Amino acid sequence: MKTILKLMILVTLISCRQNQIKLDELKINQNIAQIGVGLRQDADPIYGFNSYFTDELDKFKIFGVQLSKYRYPNNVMSDYSNIYLYVDNFKNNNFLGLRLNLVKDKESNEIIKAISNLYGQPLYKKIDSNDDAKVWYDKKEKKHIFLIIDKQTENFKGFELIIAKDDIRIENSNDPKTNKLFDQIKMLYLQ
Repeated sequence: MKTILKLMILVTLISCRQNQIKLDELKINQNIAQIGVGLRQDADPIYGFNSYFTDELDKFKIFGVQLSKYRYPNNVMSDYSNIYLYVDNFKNNNFLGLRLNLVKDKESNEIIKAISNLYGQPLYKKIDSNDDAKVWYDKKEKKHIFLIIDKQTENFKGFELIIAKDDIRIENSNDPKTNKLFDQIKMLYLQ
């Protein structure tokens, strides 16, 4: 009986891993309606993009790194890992990018290493006592990769990864007077 139970658990784990959503393989303007099923429709509170939101990260993988649901223990800020998947609107569901927030150092460090190996030296970077910010550009996919590490306390750092269409404007705006995400990030973190 124990052997059958162990076998069933193993089969379940393997089938769950095969259904992983590989975030780095999502293409800009790809319809992601199927991925959004079961996720909360929301607006990114920082950049205003229409988004699918979740903190249930166990079904996601990025740059070969398995993500997990995680809440930082004993932190007054009650930080937790989560993701916003940006879409043009909830009718077309065309993928515009993502914002991944992690509070688990192991996952963050593995992603930083993978990005550095894949994209090399960043186009822009600023490192100081409060924040580390780096920007890469993927010409082939026409997207920016933003990495922001917020050194909140000696023992805690926030990790924010944004991958987004290169000409996307904050708040899903079409108004040329509205900042592009790249300009907004540059203004907030790279000056």
